[in-house]
Amino acid sequence: MAIKHAFTSEVEDGADETLVRPVDWNADHEITGDVNFAKYKAITLVCDNGATMPTSPVTGQWFLHTPTGRNILYQYNGSAWIPIISHGTMTVYVDKTDGTDDLNHGTAVDANAFATVQYAVNCIPGLVGGNVTINVNGEDTGETVTVQGKSLSGNYTITIQGTLSTSASGTQSANGLKGAVANHGYFTDTGNLAGVANKLAYLAADGDYRIIDSTDNNTATIVGYFTSQPLQNEAYVVYDWATILDRVIVKSGQVGVVLNDIKVEGDASTYPVELEPFSRLTLNRCYITNATTETIWLEGSITANQSLCETTVNTGAITPILTGVAILNGVKILANHDGAKGLRALYGGVGYLGKYAVGQPCVIDGLAGANKAIGGVICSGNSFVGCEAQYNKIRNCDTGVVADTGGQVMATANNQYSGNTADETATAASFGYID
Repeated sequence: MAIKHAFTSEVEDGADETLVRPVDWNADHEITGDVNFAKYKAITLVCDNGATMPTSPVTGQWFLHTPTGRNILYQYNGSAWIPIISHGTMTVYVDKTDGTDDLNHGTAVDANAFATVQYAVNCIPGLVGGNVTINVNGEDTGETVTVQGKSLSGNYTITIQGTLSTSASGTQSANGLKGAVANHGYFTDTGNLAGVANKLAYLAADGDYRIIDSTDNNTATIVGYFTSQPLQNEAYVVYDWATILDRVIVKSGQVGVVLNDIKVEGDASTYPVELEPFSRLTLNRCYITNATTETIWLEGSITANQSLCETTVNTGAITPILTGVAILNGVKILANHDGAKGLRALYGGVGYLGKYAVGQPCVIDGLAGANKAIGGVICSGNSFVGCEAQYNKIRNCDTGVVADTGGQVMATANNQYSGNTADETATAASFGYID
């Protein structure tokens, strides 16, 4: 086994040191080679175990913690319990109002939950032996959540699962449209669909979640296509986001992180979502907004499905740079400020609008009128953006697609442009190219 321990204490004054938050793995361990999982399994078989942490541990003591929802092997370093490895799936709960941050909580909702998402993340061992789900109550947590130093021993994920709130519901008054090629889908409910644009529609018949692009009183048009045609008298629900985080940071090399049903609305300081080099994050049904700089800044890889990304200042909504890759399916980008930018690939960054295998085009919407966004897609500095021959909608920008300084934007033939001053501009003097 090649694993180096560098334990540190994080006990706060007056805290019960048997129940303090676990020391973060990244700060306290360094994996220097192959890990001997068999040794840890052997320790698990012979060490003490139970649903409640020991009250009087000794330095070096091992304990297999087995509360509802998780089995984690810990070692006590003299000041704090260090999570070493999880065995099987791990499911915990977070409730800001009713929860408590100690190791004997997190097992269920309300008073049995943890109080913070970051504490739940810190409880994930450095060696992860199964899928992890952190269920978060529908509250504004006020948190910046950082995920780092979690090594997955298989094809596992670390999912932060938010909560949606119902904004409207009903049954469809007439058949809708599944959608295909240039025509994105829609559903109907006469007199009841005003004000639900930029929210999340759910059609129970197929289990489809889709971002609502535009509405009138009677019809809601989505971003992309439904699985099948919405039919009269079938149920629908329109959701808003109840779980709110300030920021999410995925540190270098961290993979397998998933956000579901969460609004990340920024803390008025910097990027709401930031991916460091060689990290990976998946967004499902999320809403990212309220940035003072770029809304999503990535040097890692992000896949976003049925999500909404909004600029609130005159910068970029989604910005892959250097090693960054953005794969967008059924995503709406609201570049709704004078001078704002939609998908902005820089210095070798890569973006895909509507990944072909998924078949869900995207929408990039600027600000109608005189104060348009600068560009829907801006590709520069030897970057690449592929439109994947999808029927993306790009509208209300000074220029729909811009390529310059070595940037290439490919497969734009099916893009649907409207309300732009110019649809496509390749700056030949700086070797921009649009196909």
